[in-house]
Amino acid sequence: MDKKVINTTQESTNELIKINNSWFYKCEQCDHMAVTKSLLKIHAMLTHCDDDTPFLCSSCSYRATTRANLRRHEAVAHSEGNRSRLRSCPLCEYSSLRVTALRTHIKEVHLKEKPHQCGECPFRCSRTTDLKRHLVACHEKKGAYQCTKCNYSTSTGSSFSKHCRNYH
Repeated sequence: MDKKVINTTQESTNELIKINNSWFYKCEQCDHMAVTKSLLKIHAMLTHCDDDTPFLCSSCSYRATTRANLRRHEAVAHSEGNRSRLRSCPLCEYSSLRVTALRTHIKEVHLKEKPHQCGECPFRCSRTTDLKRHLVACHEKKGAYQCTKCNYSTSTGSSFSKHCRNYH
């Protein structure tokens, strides 16, 4: 496994780690790695933020990364009309109006089911979309987007744009 570590900026202690031609942002507080800085920021807010975060629900322990997500949660989880239709997880405070979402939550969070396995490495995940993202990020040999300033390549335009913004 090819592994290289660099600091993203001088003032930040976030590490950008290259594993098998793919770059990941490492959390400063735990071993979590994210594909983008924005996903790392969401992880940090949900996992490591203090109780005084501005996006805490006043009716339950739900935390949101944005004010819009908090408003959506409050409208769904705490409005009188929806409360009677709400399905609650028996193992935590999660709730949803959809039974399928509750089943998915229990399988992913509590049972830690990961039925989708990569055919090229030991990676496993609970969702097909995560497996597709992993295959593109870690195993695609040559992407459709090739950087002319370095040897970076990717199959997605958004990843290529981020690369150009962040490194060139």
